[in-house]
Amino acid sequence: MPEVDRVTRQLLDYIGRTIRSARLARRWSQRRLAALSGCSQSEISRVERGAIVDLTIRRATRILRALGVEPELNLAVPRIETASQKDRAHARCVGAVARRLVKAGFVIATEVEVGGPRWRGFVDVLAIHPVARLLLVIEVKTELDDLGALDRQLGSYVGAAWSAASARGWRPRGATGIAVVLATDENDRRLRMNRELIDAAYPLRSRDLGPLLDGSARRLPARGARGLSMIDPASRRRVWLLPTTLDGRRAPAPYADRAAFLAPRRPHPRR
Repeated sequence: MPEVDRVTRQLLDYIGRTIRSARLARRWSQRRLAALSGCSQSEISRVERGAIVDLTIRRATRILRALGVEPELNLAVPRIETASQKDRAHARCVGAVARRLVKAGFVIATEVEVGGPRWRGFVDVLAIHPVARLLLVIEVKTELDDLGALDRQLGSYVGAAWSAASARGWRPRGATGIAVVLATDENDRRLRMNRELIDAAYPLRSRDLGPLLDGSARRLPARGARGLSMIDPASRRRVWLLPTTLDGRRAPAPYADRAAFLAPRRPHPRR
């Protein structure tokens, strides 16, 4: 396969994962999708694997529309956030994640600057386990305004985190990007609205992430696999990663939204 730059590779992989996820959700064969989109079966297979490096916008759009997926254009650059810009809810979530990881034996760093000449960003939590040598690149969100931007941001951070780890003397064997989201009904709703994207981009969920984040995992996740889970910073339970409603959770989230989490006299969490 010809060499392509990192951004192009991420875009091809993202399109391929989305098409495959939507096709499987409809229980269509590659042959059926090919017939409906005017492509060949082998072409569909190569697109799903990200193997067509000169994939045109017209061709990708034709396949996506055959599946009922309407592409949305968003070319927002990664948002740069400094410590002074973090709100209280975000700080509490980051602190809760950091404490849990330290307790599990991870070495951590927070607000780690990454990037190059064209962009700069800050990884909320960068962590490595001294035995498994798994590098965790964790992005914490209290609200989900743009899931596409989150996916691109996390992909950029994972790619840049290797240099940040090396600068600290860490020698990871693998890296995994994880989105940790404040457990609110509003965030659950946004995740459900974007189910196809979430299923394609984040195959690892709370059940899979538990062993990775408590240091008990015996093997590293597949290369490029990302995770998503919810968190209640006020919880003191041993199992601290919460499933989303996409993962089968039926109970309401501990909080209605971020404002409810920050309310000075909020009731005890519902979980």
